[in-house]
Amino acid sequence: DHNTNPWLAAVAQLTPMDHEHDRGLTTKAPNCTLKPEWVYGVQSERCKNSLHYNYQGDLVYCVSKYAIVYSFKTHHQQIFDGHCDEILCVEMHPKKCLVASGDSGPLPRLIVWDSSRTDLRVCFSTRGFHQNGITQIAFSADGKLLASVGNDAQQSLSLHQWETNQVIFCSHVDPLGPALSCVILQGSNTVMVAGDTFVYFWSTTLTGYAKRTGNRSRFTSLQPITVAAALHGTTHAVSGTASGQ
Repeated sequence: DHNTNPWLAAVAQLTPMDHEHDRGLTTKAPNCTLKPEWVYGVQSERCKNSLHYNYQGDLVYCVSKYAIVYSFKTHHQQIFDGHCDEILCVEMHPKKCLVASGDSGPLPRLIVWDSSRTDLRVCFSTRGFHQNGITQIAFSADGKLLASVGNDAQQSLSLHQWETNQVIFCSHVDPLGPALSCVILQGSNTVMVAGDTFVYFWSTTLTGYAKRTGNRSRFTSLQPITVAAALHGTTHAVSGTASGQ
């Protein structure tokens, strides 16, 4: 406010003594930005399943707070900078066009954006439910539902109908160990979340979604389920463990 702080206008007019007779000085901003031109590397230590191909054959991955769409044909990067914190998870929409990404902030952002557009347009964005980061995300087979798991003490789960910004349900997962995989089973829209010592399923009932504990075989040792995926055209899933089973 120059009325209450008149010295601000005086400071703006100050000219270095060595250039007081230089008529070429300008007070306009330079023609440059802080937007990165190229991002090197890939994040593979703190996030899983972070490399994907879109329908154009471009590679989608994350580095720090940036998501990258790299074209092998043109050797060109498109850089999505909608996140303010390091990205921890990236998931591709079933149509291989849209991308969902979640970051590591105290109130992390969950964003769905279009990897096929030059402006990488944001289609959906939400924050405020999860805390301390989002570690897992998964689309349903039709792409209408989006599940996300947070990095809070209870590993909270949220299921969104993201196109209409509607929360279907929220639930605690397990306080023991991190969630290592999340998948929405085809046909039934059952959500499966597995981790170090647990596997849970959320299925639809007359009153909403009910949580069930997965049964473990007594003939095998208890070990982390590190990855899970829905089997195409069925209501089944396939999972892998730390020992390779």
